[in-house]
Amino acid sequence: MKETASHFRPDMNRGERPDKKRQYYAWKAVRAAIEAKCSSGSRLHFRDHGIPVAALMLKLQALETAPVDAAAKAAEFSAIVRDKIKELKISKVYNADQTVTATATIDPFLTFKPNTSKIADDVEVADGRPVKCTEQCNIDVQLLTAAGPVRLRRVACVVVDGDADEVLIDETLKSLGINVDQLLEQLAGKADPEEDEDDIEEEDLVGTTSENEILERLDLMLTDAIKEGFPPEFVQELREAVKTETDIWRTKLVAYPPAKLEPLRVVFMDGSVPYRTKPRQYSAAKTKFLSEYGKQLEKFELMFRNNQSRWACAAIPVRDKGPVEEYRCANDYRPMNKRAIPIAGAMPNLLVVLAKVKGAYFFATFDLFKGFWQLLLHPDCREFFSFITNDTVYTPTRVPQSATDSPIHFQNQMQEVFRDMLYENVLIWVDDMVLYAKTAEEFIAVLRKFFSRIHEYGLKLNAKKSCLYPRKIAWCGRIIDGEGVRHDPERVAALSSLPLPATAADLQKLLCTTNWLRESIVDFAQCAAPLQDKLKAASAGHNRKQRYAESLGLSWTLGDFLGCIARSTKLVFPSETATICVATDASDRGWSLIVSQVDTWDDSKSLTEQAHALVL
Repeated sequence: MKETASHFRPDMNRGERPDKKRQYYAWKAVRAAIEAKCSSGSRLHFRDHGIPVAALMLKLQALETAPVDAAAKAAEFSAIVRDKIKELKISKVYNADQTVTATATIDPFLTFKPNTSKIADDVEVADGRPVKCTEQCNIDVQLLTAAGPVRLRRVACVVVDGDADEVLIDETLKSLGINVDQLLEQLAGKADPEEDEDDIEEEDLVGTTSENEILERLDLMLTDAIKEGFPPEFVQELREAVKTETDIWRTKLVAYPPAKLEPLRVVFMDGSVPYRTKPRQYSAAKTKFLSEYGKQLEKFELMFRNNQSRWACAAIPVRDKGPVEEYRCANDYRPMNKRAIPIAGAMPNLLVVLAKVKGAYFFATFDLFKGFWQLLLHPDCREFFSFITNDTVYTPTRVPQSATDSPIHFQNQMQEVFRDMLYENVLIWVDDMVLYAKTAEEFIAVLRKFFSRIHEYGLKLNAKKSCLYPRKIAWCGRIIDGEGVRHDPERVAALSSLPLPATAADLQKLLCTTNWLRESIVDFAQCAAPLQDKLKAASAGHNRKQRYAESLGLSWTLGDFLGCIARSTKLVFPSETATICVATDASDRGWSLIVSQVDTWDDSKSLTEQAHALVL
């Protein structure tokens, strides 16, 4: 059950006291209605304008139920209202399958307003027990929200025996478009940025990497390749290729020279003024972490103390996942990035480069160990990326991860190293590399060439995150084999179960994320169009903060959209023997083009009954 705040007022549509002008006109209107209900010889006189409107409403209801002797009945109710009526402040309102309250809540009102009706119904409570109900009444509910009170008139409420001052309510909220379950999902989905979890498993990354440890890791990779069915006649050649260059592997962070590649040089805009943030206050645990972190990286010559620096951004310790309280350091380089002139460069188009893998059944994946830290940061711009801890300013000597140009620079350098192999046998996305080949002989030759190139440029591979001969690989959120490409099912399932976006900013993130799947989903644009329109409407006429904070109502639209996401399908490589089908749409609802193929065409079936597969 879910708890919210509420006020409860039986049979009253007035919650909080209105302003004097509104109260007077409401009082006057109700008085006229009461007088109209009375007989001609018994007109009522209201000298006291302080009578609550709710009391007058009760008088009117009394006249409706008892037209005979109306004046006496109205006077009786006026006295009751003055002396006894009170606003019940319900401390808890829970989410339930129907609206329920206890007899202790209703009994005080039965003496002057017996409006319950007899029923014969059972209510099933949370533990499964049936509770017999014999009465039902209509109540007025006032929900107190951040935007103001919400008043509901004559809500049907089942009465159960008990003395709890609680109201169970759900259908009433749903009638207003409020789904408590979805609201709790939104609350649970908002993670604390300082508790952001990393997908990297916890491990000791600092220390000396022994040759025996490297050989054990390589033997484990070879064993896994054999289990996956690597051809036995080529196992010995594979072992020799892998163990030829043992110095290119790392499992722990040590002091090693940078790679033999161009350093990153960042150019700032003319007139850029140095930025230096004030030291932040950290907890004792974070202070200890920053102190040890600075000493370690200074020891490995990855940075140096520079308290004379005119530039300094904030160091932000972020807690890693796991039961042990451990941290990693994320520096806030946003002020520096605003002043930098980005370098020219572009990341590869995944749909284009993935088509190169067609027909390949031998794969290997490699990850560069602390890839960015293997590249030098040019001495002319090192000071720009200094960061300040609780008591020290450090200046990095290697490429920082959060700088604007870091990913593009790293990608450009890797493409230069493997230019003759790129898109023939190698795919690169920053520090994640994929090797592929169609035959075992070609695969071993590619491995030898790849390891030789790594050694030549002084790069280091992560022995714990590299893999030889998986039958299918996960790369950039996609599962790849020689027959086609599909999005990672775990990611698709996670997207399909996302909670309702609470704000325009949440909706924008959802649309940007799901846009990566659009090529594998039929009719994606039609399903996303209502959400795009909603985002466009929320973004109109506000400043940036107001746009992102705009509340949205998306219940039915989001359900259709997430169902569309769940239909993400595999994209296959074009086949020379298959029948290619092209479907177009240029209607008033939109335009699109879908290319599919049918491996075995059946003339006895129509076009829509054939076994289609989307073409990459």
